Amino acid sequence: MLGIIETWWLDRALPVMATSVLVLLSGCASGADALAHVSTGVGRASDSPLSEKAEPKSYRYRLTSASNDEEITRGASTPAPLVLRGRGTAGKIVDRQGEIVLDAAKSGSIYGLDLSPGRDKALVYFGDANYTVIDTETLEEEADPPARPPVYQDATGFSWWFLDDGRLIGQADLPSTDTAGKTAADIESLLPRGTLIYVYVLESGALVPVVIDDTLPHIFSIFDVYDGNITLLTYDDERIGATIVRASER
Repeated sequence: MLGIIETWWLDRALPVMATSVLVLLSGCASGADALAHVSTGVGRASDSPLSEKAEPKSYRYRLTSASNDEEITRGASTPAPLVLRGRGTAGKIVDRQGEIVLDAAKSGSIYGLDLSPGRDKALVYFGDANYTVIDTETLEEEADPPARPPVYQDATGFSWWFLDDGRLIGQADLPSTDTAGKTAADIESLLPRGTLIYVYVLESGALVPVVIDDTLPHIFSIFDVYDGNITLLTYDDERIGATIVRASER
């Protein structure tokens, strides 16, 4: 997510980790939601920094707090290989020469463009949790991350960001179930009962649930991500620094 599209996260941050292997969901509102930690009986894990090496056979990820004293900086000063101009049905993606390489006339709509830290991949958002990862030079499609998390039938669609050059980080929400007797407007304003976070590995297509550390709130939105640096936004408008670490089994 580079400076080329400084506002496209607005469509994704608020509307947006669970599988039968490992889920951590705290602060649930009902007995059915009290399924706070589902796992396969794996013992306590030790954390190690996320790396680009091949994933081990048994692993999981944890989202944990991190220092965030400064705004995320991206460093790249050269022109971006692809830029989004316009949005929605008027959206179009152009290359460095200004030539249109993808427009809404072919895709229906384009709402966002996020570049990987190495700028060799682009994450294109077409709306309604529909994303595609393309090569910025060849424009060939490399991956289609899932639109929605597994297991939870009522979960919202994913919003995806580049976590690093080889992974995406996705957020979805579990809507509140406290809807009895409420109007549609009231329901719309309810806080979600939980936040789900996943990592999607581009090379293998693996979708891996992320454990949310107890030091973090159980509901939040991803505000910004760049090269492993994550900024969360609470529903009290507080920004919290975070990072993903790999928790390997002992």
